[in-house]
Amino acid sequence: MGRRPSVVSLSTKALAVVAGLALVIGATLTSAHAAGLFRYKTYKVPTANSEPRYITEGPDGNLWWVGSGEVFTPNPDPDTGGTFTSNIGRITPAGDITEFPVDCGGCLFDDIASGPGNQLFVSSNSAGLWTITSDGVVGFVQPQRSDGSAVTYALGPLTSDSGDLWGATTDIVWRYDVASGVFTEFAVSGAGGEVVVDADGIVWFTAESAIGRFDPTTGLSATTPVPDEISPGNQPATISSLAVASDGNIWFTDRFNHAVGYLDPADSSVTQFATLTPEAGPQDIAAADDGSVWFTQARVGNIARATPDEGVITEAGKAVGDDPRSGLEDALGVAFRPARVGPDGADPESVWFTMQAANKIASVTAR
Repeated sequence: MGRRPSVVSLSTKALAVVAGLALVIGATLTSAHAAGLFRYKTYKVPTANSEPRYITEGPDGNLWWVGSGEVFTPNPDPDTGGTFTSNIGRITPAGDITEFPVDCGGCLFDDIASGPGNQLFVSSNSAGLWTITSDGVVGFVQPQRSDGSAVTYALGPLTSDSGDLWGATTDIVWRYDVASGVFTEFAVSGAGGEVVVDADGIVWFTAESAIGRFDPTTGLSATTPVPDEISPGNQPATISSLAVASDGNIWFTDRFNHAVGYLDPADSSVTQFATLTPEAGPQDIAAADDGSVWFTQARVGNIARATPDEGVITEAGKAVGDDPRSGLEDALGVAFRPARVGPDGADPESVWFTMQAANKIASVTAR
């Protein structure tokens, strides 16, 4: 959920920047030995150049992702050309992959989120939302405001909450009510990256070197700066992704400072940890059921787990050498799948992530 691009310059709105921050910078890390703790598997995406991007658990319990590559399928007679599509993919917990090609007029898919009505929603670099049911039926929605005007801008990263989809564009937080089809925009200075929604309905968004808070009920917003002291070069924080942990803390990744951390909503304190592997490039992040979070390490092709209490970061999965010339990430999107009892018995919790450059999906489970 967006993870992702840096956003525009931030200015002050309704509430001033939160003062008196209690900062815990470079908290002590304990490196847990990953060997023997996790079972790691990778699955090759059948279609070459699909380039899996972001991933989420669907309403059917499978994992769904969007491909960032444009795939060419030749006609039976190759002399007559062919079709360019963008792919949506599904992988079962057992590793069975199905791809659904979508002729979206040359668009490139961005993000995917599970929504109500047994369907998922996909954003792209063009206006509107693509939908796909758990049975693989593809559709398209052009959101409209309450006055009937169509939304004509790309919606970017998505998150879902209680039947609504949420996102942000430049200085706007938006909400799409799936049941009514009504699209609502809120003016929020500094918004424009990824958003997440907590249990109280508060929207948290990425801002320039900060994390923003927006209350849709009151219309008030505030920002909490993320300091740069953890970076050896003191680079301004670049918040890539957000996740709401089960304890209510707002976790984030700081891609270019190679750090992760969390904001405590109770006192606006910010705690940060450096990644165990230097230059790891933490990108996407997802919350587990136990208060911990998992994040992809884009430049080394694996994922890591962080816990807030002891400050333990554990890496999982095989590290790969980054090839910056490819322009693709070695590990990008991540999703947590809770444990459950299925028709074939107990199904343990698992973490899934996309390996864009390798054209693979990977999973990690506890041994």
